[in-house]
Amino acid sequence: MKTHTNTAITSTMASTTTITIPQHFLIGAMSGGIYSLSLSCWENIGLFITSKRILPQPSSSSPVITASPSPFRYTFMTNTITHSILYGSYEGIKRFLWNNTFHHTNHLRSMQQQSYHNDDTVTSETFTTIPIFGIAGGTAGVLHHIVSHLIEQ
Repeated sequence: MKTHTNTAITSTMASTTTITIPQHFLIGAMSGGIYSLSLSCWENIGLFITSKRILPQPSSSSPVITASPSPFRYTFMTNTITHSILYGSYEGIKRFLWNNTFHHTNHLRSMQQQSYHNDDTVTSETFTTIPIFGIAGGTAGVLHHIVSHLIEQ
């Protein structure tokens, strides 16, 4: 039975290695900034709708809760830092795990040279690649969460 390399995974790892880890931190920071901007717009749209009484108002006997938007500078800083940590740590951990498993560069080159093509066969590469992405994503998410809580205190 012939096996093949998962060319999608191999090409994904090849394309991500051209982007440096500091660039991933920068991309994460930009993503956090865009997220903050969109969050601020969403909150302000909600406040506009409620202030213009477009939505049904509660009865006079129920307490009225007024909302105010989060300070934009604070959320921008928080989201920029935490998304930077998320993106950068994910990529760093993924590369570390990728290079310290059987996916070593020489092994990948030899597998690429074999280039078998049988779509019905799942190789052991697939079963080790999925946990690599999962561990990297989970660890990066935990770091994101921890940094977010530290900043908010």
